[in-house]
Amino acid sequence: MITPAEIRQKALKLWDSGKVLQVALQNEGECLFPWVISFRKPNARQQLEDFSTIRVWMEKLKSQGKAVTGNGYHLDYKVINHRQLGEQRLPDRVVFQGREDLLRFIHKLREFEQLYASASASIARHPTLH
Repeated sequence: MITPAEIRQKALKLWDSGKVLQVALQNEGECLFPWVISFRKPNARQQLEDFSTIRVWMEKLKSQGKAVTGNGYHLDYKVINHRQLGEQRLPDRVVFQGREDLLRFIHKLREFEQLYASASASIARHPTLH
């Protein structure tokens, strides 16, 4: 099970790789998005034994997602039929639908805008840099 802190770590790792800025400068900004994070889901035994823990985990994920905060990640759900618990709707994937959602979630929007403006100005002055 993934936590909002781990989602933030993964998003920061993508940011630190430079790929977000690189793709934006190549005018292919939407090629990177939607960006999907897969994670290990609770199995049937865990759902039965740790039902309350899983509910708390789901609420924590949901509370920091785009549906509640207005920006950040979206949760895709999957319906699973559990023999004893019945139908369960569990988070299946974390999805950043666009660059701005990702940048706002990791608090890098201003930094991106500054880097993008600086790089664009450099490329305009020296096209061979592109």
